Amino acid sequence: MITHENLIRLLTMDLELEMTVVMRYINHAAMLTGDAYRNIKNTLQAFAWQEIEHAMILAEQICYLGGYPNMRASYVYTAEDNEEMLWYDFDDKEDAIQRYTMRIEQAEQLEEMELSKRLRSILRVEQQHVTYLRKQVCAREKQGDGSNLPTHDACDFSQLWAEKAAKVPIRIKKQI
Repeated sequence: MITHENLIRLLTMDLELEMTVVMRYINHAAMLTGDAYRNIKNTLQAFAWQEIEHAMILAEQICYLGGYPNMRASYVYTAEDNEEMLWYDFDDKEDAIQRYTMRIEQAEQLEEMELSKRLRSILRVEQQHVTYLRKQVCAREKQGDGSNLPTHDACDFSQLWAEKAAKVPIRIKKQI
């Protein structure tokens, strides 16, 4: 059974993870190299701004529920390899979708419908990010070197994920 206090703690953890992903996107946008990644760099910069908006929504909702929003960030996993950066970003988005889906259910259990509505807007953006990153990863896997990339190609993403999952670090999260 979820309580308001537990929900505040979980939203605070989500806020911390949003701040972390902002820093990761900024880092990856700066670090991606090669002409094939130029558009992705611009997109990651736009994603960083969207994540800042998510952080503002979460901070506002934490205050509304009577909590205090901290602005810490978790450990920021980064990579030097372009492909690995995209996998880290994809992994983070998959995690965010799972967390926000649970938060929506928790908010609705507590009859916090405005919070649920705001979380749904965040979830929608996270799903758009995952779709974009999935296309980028698939395109790069098909091309190998990332040159002349069609971003609309489909691939067997579940097989790719199974092969790459072992290389994506498990993020350390607070247990609440």
